[in-house]
Amino acid sequence: MDATMALTASGLVRSGPGALLAVLLTAGVDAASVTLYDNTVGSGTKLAVLKVALGATAAWTPGGQICSLGLYAVVTGTTPDVFVVYR
Repeated sequence: MDATMALTASGLVRSGPGALLAVLLTAGVDAASVTLYDNTVGSGTKLAVLKVALGATAAWTPGGQICSLGLYAVVTGTTPDVFVVYR
């Protein structure tokens, strides 16, 4: 079953094997970025990197990029909104 997690700061999205289905990033009061790792911490194999300027939004839909260890998001910027869809 697919799930969605909303983040405004770095954090663990899922632990264990799964798939990254989509990412949506909207900047807060300044530029923002999100880097997604196949891991339970903010390092290791990068699955995706999105960057946006102030007032911008970006979406990425890989359609099921496999993660084997977990899914961790490192978020930068001031009060950005990040939505991660995964299974």
